[in-house]
Amino acid sequence: MLRPFTHADAKDIFLMRSDPEAMMYIGRPLAQHIDEAHKLIQIYKDNHLNNIAVTWAICIKGSDRVIGTIGFWKMQPENHRAEIGYQLHKDFWRQGILTEAITTVLKYGFDVMHLHSVEAIIRPDNIASQKLLEKMHFVKEGHFRHDFLINGKYEDSAIYSLLDTDQRPN
Repeated sequence: MLRPFTHADAKDIFLMRSDPEAMMYIGRPLAQHIDEAHKLIQIYKDNHLNNIAVTWAICIKGSDRVIGTIGFWKMQPENHRAEIGYQLHKDFWRQGILTEAITTVLKYGFDVMHLHSVEAIIRPDNIASQKLLEKMHFVKEGHFRHDFLINGKYEDSAIYSLLDTDQRPN
């Protein structure tokens, strides 16, 4: 289930954002205090209100516990393009949850937001995300060397995209 965030979700967000394994490919510092989760939730709310980005909480049906995040950011309305981003609590990896969430969000992006293309930027060593994107019919467009500075270390990025005219996941 996807839903908007509330500040009651701060504990769940903090658990995810403070976990080194869950944050391994996110490219942000680990959360140190729950106040950081409250600030992030407020950013999600403000971005949505100002049409800058849209981020949903991923929950298991029948539960309000947030187990992940997914949404569009770096939106380019003039190009009908946005970047999809997602994160899932490590206890829920490899259960098909992100496949279902991405399918739903892509449908929303193409059918409601009228996007022409969706991009995903991942670290090339994130094999699970690479396989997930390929399963979702994303095509690798490029590999950028040392284009992202994370915690004082340069990292590579792999760029994937899906067009509204491409085959989409069911």
